[in-house]
Amino acid sequence: MKTATVAGGFVMMRRVGMLLGACLLWLAWDPWSSAGAEVPTLGRLQAEMRARQFPQAVVTADALIAVKDTAMGEATYLKALALFHTGKFQESMAVSDTILAQNPKSDWQFKALYLKAQALVEQKQFKEAAAIYEAEANRILSPQRKQELAGVIIQFADKLTVTPAANDPGASPPDFNKAYGLYQKALTMEIGRDLRDEVMFKKSPCYPAGG
Repeated sequence: MKTATVAGGFVMMRRVGMLLGACLLWLAWDPWSSAGAEVPTLGRLQAEMRARQFPQAVVTADALIAVKDTAMGEATYLKALALFHTGKFQESMAVSDTILAQNPKSDWQFKALYLKAQALVEQKQFKEAAAIYEAEANRILSPQRKQELAGVIIQFADKLTVTPAANDPGASPPDFNKAYGLYQKALTMEIGRDLRDEVMFKKSPCYPAGG
């Protein structure tokens, strides 16, 4: 009887050891490194989106996000987009919200916001979608935004008026006509009085000959 008990104990220990070994192998297994499997990359994810392989694209995006790939921001947006195209609008909105919450200055922020609005429209939540579009319209058309855009145009025009140094023969010569046109464009925008006076002063030397 004692011998049978001991033998049974060994059998039990052996089974436990086999179970633990199987668990360790499962934890160490990497599905992407299996024979013939392709390691997930942003290029692969983009190819899957172009091929409209949206369910697989979600899996690839999750893999890139899990390893904190440098393209994690784009991968997260493409995951939201893939979910949208599979009709999983609530899940798509949830992923879009993570983009908006984690990095407000991300290049993908506004795309995620517009995608969320589209998902709301698909779910007939028109009031919520309209609120997003209205807020964005106000932001884009706000005087502050127009002032910022005018500033970018003026900075570029300023560069066109710079005469290159003598030791930089490959540099382009100044283009006063184009600079003048850009200054004029900035003046048509809603800008403050101080900036308008500055632009008027800058454009005077650029006045086209014979104009």
